[in-house]
Amino acid sequence: MSGNEVRVAFAPDSLGLLRLTSKGNAPKLNQLVEGFFGAGHRVVVLEENLEEEPPAPRHKYLEADKLRREAMENPLVKELQEKLDAKIEEIKTK
Repeated sequence: MSGNEVRVAFAPDSLGLLRLTSKGNAPKLNQLVEGFFGAGHRVVVLEENLEEEPPAPRHKYLEADKLRREAMENPLVKELQEKLDAKIEEIKTK
């Protein structure tokens, strides 16, 4: 998230990119983001060539596992999954 933008990056031709850019899903997603973060917030969908990263140390895997569990319990994530028939495919940490 940067300022009032929630940035989501997808590899070209990925299912996530197709879902957000078709069937009018982007306006629905923006509505959900505004409901969660407040008026003026929006989603920016980026198409990027995501390169393979080197294997993460074990603690990174444990951290990602914890983040996945937390994300799955988040009400916004649950709502997005339900309304957009979405699923979490990957969680990255910085």
